[in-house]
Amino acid sequence: AEEVSLKQADVNLARCHVDSRADNLRVRCEVTADPFANATVVGAEVETSLRDRLEYTVGRSVEHVRVTVELAKPGDHVRVR
Repeated sequence: AEEVSLKQADVNLARCHVDSRADNLRVRCEVTADPFANATVVGAEVETSLRDRLEYTVGRSVEHVRVTVELAKPGDHVRVR
């Protein structure tokens, strides 16, 4: 889940937890994005990519995805790709 999150534009750091239930998955993810990124857009992109990738890879439905986005402070180190 962290690897999928880090592939999204503007995401510098990701910490995720996947909870496996009997027939589905629940995902919590905290990401740090570039200081001037739109947190709403970043969160939506991470949520969509996590849901799609996990359902495809694991073959189980994802019941809930919660993404918390924190913007890095200007001057913090930024990941360059």
